[in-house]
Amino acid sequence: MKLAFYITNNHAEDVAYFYYNTINQQQVLYNGSTTMMAASTIKVPLVMGWTNLIAEGTVNEETALYYSESLYEASMKDLYYFYPENSYVPLTFLMEHAIVYSDNTAANILLVNYTSYACETFREWFVSFSDEIVPESFYSRNQMNASMMLNVMKTLYDDSLKYADIIENMKNALPNDYFKGNEYDFEVAHKYGNYDIYRHDMGIFYTFEPFLACVFTQNIEEIASQVIADISKIMVEYNIVHLYE
Repeated sequence: MKLAFYITNNHAEDVAYFYYNTINQQQVLYNGSTTMMAASTIKVPLVMGWTNLIAEGTVNEETALYYSESLYEASMKDLYYFYPENSYVPLTFLMEHAIVYSDNTAANILLVNYTSYACETFREWFVSFSDEIVPESFYSRNQMNASMMLNVMKTLYDDSLKYADIIENMKNALPNDYFKGNEYDFEVAHKYGNYDIYRHDMGIFYTFEPFLACVFTQNIEEIASQVIADISKIMVEYNIVHLYE
């Protein structure tokens, strides 16, 4: 825990987080407007967008999207082992792999095909989760802030029936690191991000009073995983103590 406090005290501009109790709506937001690269956390709203298109009937679960070789990007258990380049891949396979295995190729396919089915670009839809006017760069780069992602996670949780597959896949993602770096007797659904100087996680903690959380970091990559685990544990302890206040 000391490590987490040291980081937030000495790298105050390099950490952003939120805590949101889904029962009493208590919210803590730190550096909510600080802009960072989203890394793979962007895959949650990306798959949510495709889930909306399925719900609207624009596409269905078996809709196949073209996998061109230009979209390949190496990642853990990536698409290379399942489908050949220049083939068509079922939508639900891409959505699952983007979340469970953080498959970059799957996410690239979902991203470039989004405007073929939606009435706006993915980034235009994603930016709608902001309560503020965002910089122009948000429309063209993989950027986010904690405030925006809090609204994403509220939507995910509040409409958990629609997004049930996403949440289930988040429960199965990366079982021993970041938010899951601590052992808990309750479920955690999360999506981490890891790119260059950025290390993030965001998710749902299914405590007695479930809460939403994120910890976004930059410039502390060597110790970020432990910092994220420490801060999330502080949030869990705070959540439990609240029950006895």
